[in-house]
Amino acid sequence: MNVLIVTNNPHLPQQYGGSEVSINDLALEFKDFGVDVRVLCGLNNKGLVYYRNRFLARITGNAFPADSRLGYISYRGWSAAGAISKGVANLIKKYKADLIIVQGAGVIKLARELVVFNVPIIVSIVDVEDPNINGDAPVADNIVYRANSSFTAGRVFKKYGITCKVIPPLIRLNKYLTKTVEKYVTFVNPHPYKGCDLVLDLARRNAHIPFIIQEAWPLTADYKNRLMSVISGIPNIQYREPVVDMKSLYAVTKILLVPSQYEEAWGRVVNEAQISGIPVIASNRGGLPEAVGDGGLVIEYDAPVEIWSEALNSFWSDQELYRDYSTKASNRLKSGELSGEFLVKSYLSAYESIRSCCSGK
Repeated sequence: MNVLIVTNNPHLPQQYGGSEVSINDLALEFKDFGVDVRVLCGLNNKGLVYYRNRFLARITGNAFPADSRLGYISYRGWSAAGAISKGVANLIKKYKADLIIVQGAGVIKLARELVVFNVPIIVSIVDVEDPNINGDAPVADNIVYRANSSFTAGRVFKKYGITCKVIPPLIRLNKYLTKTVEKYVTFVNPHPYKGCDLVLDLARRNAHIPFIIQEAWPLTADYKNRLMSVISGIPNIQYREPVVDMKSLYAVTKILLVPSQYEEAWGRVVNEAQISGIPVIASNRGGLPEAVGDGGLVIEYDAPVEIWSEALNSFWSDQELYRDYSTKASNRLKSGELSGEFLVKSYLSAYESIRSCCSGK
């Protein structure tokens, strides 16, 4: 079987976000199932990947040159003005895709462009705040919609009247599973709408607890300078620059804080931590409660800092309570509806539901 994953976004290693990491993990899991999986993606104009790609494009005349640096073939090129759909049209002439999975920015517009190819398409919607999710969603026999949470599915139904079954993000256990020394409370991605101010307040109030603030998405120089100035006055905070391998972070984490003020479609970082038995304390925004499940605590996003501090100290000090939630967290992705096998089979089941509509499929 041949699966083509299509995204307007640049892909790893050019862009590291939840969607890109999820696409990579899904592609590798498909490969483990014996599927010939490829990714066609956007490109940004930075780094060695860009220069190599543009050199190959110039000498071959191919707008989407291939590379295999990630363990599967990726085709990278400009994503503006319908270029991605043109890239798909050229690619499927020689790579006979049985299934196209569309994910990332502007999936609805991209789905409208791809539906004409008479190939089964799964539109995977993973971000309810994407400003490029607009226009009429295509309805056709060869297309189905999937969302990464019930929360996202609800938003899609409200906007388009389309029912989405839920397929949560696929997270590969061996990529994140580690033994942890349970030393720090960790907060990832210190943007204001991720709850950074609350975390800073919690650190001030709990000088006996060491914190790590892990940078993820790029910060403006002005914001980072102001943040570092504040952190310099809170001695129990250690600030870390972005890393590719999150396993080293989870190896020292005891509790993960996700106090997002933003309506998260899911919350991938929650499950990355839970794999290693790290309980999570998260806000109730968006799909976060679904991601946390029974492997942590969910608190009203606008609850007073005292409520958050009480929950944090209960996990930090009560070993019996901590072990109970740690065990529940570690079991979340090992079997059932969050396991890699189940999620791949969910995609294949969606494919089977529409394959008969496409000639020759």
